[in-house]
Amino acid sequence: MPCCACSSCTVQQVKTSTNLHTEIVNELASLIEEIKADKLSALSLAHHLLVNERRQKPTTNMLRDCFDDAREAAQIPKAELQFRVMGATAATNSDDTSSIKDVQAFLGRTTAAMTAKYIGHEVGRKAKPAT
Repeated sequence: MPCCACSSCTVQQVKTSTNLHTEIVNELASLIEEIKADKLSALSLAHHLLVNERRQKPTTNMLRDCFDDAREAAQIPKAELQFRVMGATAATNSDDTSSIKDVQAFLGRTTAAMTAKYIGHEVGRKAKPAT
């Protein structure tokens, strides 16, 4: 269970059972503060950060259904955006601003080579022009 009461969040990865400590900064910190404020205004007594309208912790299937509904509402074909690729997308985006070691820790990978293979740079790696 995540603990988001301080400046980091500890999450146990499902695939590897590895504990991952993620810093809560920037947009993530803003989003969590917004969620907390909404919960306070609704007087929600639920212990989890994210809950559904019945104050229940969302399951993976509930999150997938919401993701599918949002994708359909945005008229994005399923082949172009799937729930399962969000980790790779986040890792690829992080790879542009972070070191391979940071991305490796984020994904819970054991080697930098596996991390590089996972992120793949299918669209192509961003490069800065030489000055």
